[in-house]
Amino acid sequence: LCAAILLAGIYLISESMFPLIGLLVCGLAIPVRPDSAILFGFLTLALYMNKELSLTYTLVFTLLGGATTFILIGNFDLIKEFVFTTQSYSPSWCVTEMIQHYVSALTDGLHSIVISHTVIMIFFATITLFLRRKFVHQILNDIWSPLIIAALATFVIRYLLHPVVEDRFQIACYLIIIIGFCATTRDLIQQEKKYGS
Repeated sequence: LCAAILLAGIYLISESMFPLIGLLVCGLAIPVRPDSAILFGFLTLALYMNKELSLTYTLVFTLLGGATTFILIGNFDLIKEFVFTTQSYSPSWCVTEMIQHYVSALTDGLHSIVISHTVIMIFFATITLFLRRKFVHQILNDIWSPLIIAALATFVIRYLLHPVVEDRFQIACYLIIIIGFCATTRDLIQQEKKYGS
């Protein structure tokens, strides 16, 4: 359900004249899964970078997303349960032990990255950004480059907050990358036809 809502929002952001409505739809995914606030925050920033949102709207949406997330999870102590994946969090840990357990979780979580589709999607995202920069001559002046960068940033933050990668939680980011790749391919074909003729 979360991925479906985000897909609808991403479609409205990229294909309509009203990206603000698309961002609002994406915000509806936060009550379904509070961790979708990560992607929501980066989408807000992407639209600001693309000059689709003013600074005021960007701050308002960021505050709304953050407040909604905080209300839903109650407090940020819950994050401690997600950050430490190799051993349950203990209040008795000193700072050194917390760092050791966190590094252990990050190291152990690398295996989950390898067996997921994230590496393939990062490859497609990199190729897409390269093609947009080299041939379409757009990297931040179009909507797809900031959206793809938002998806990549979401991968990183999600992994740092919960070092276990599961494809089902990455579906919305995967869709952004796939659709961005297809849009770039379409732009390249249209460009080739234009200059070829």
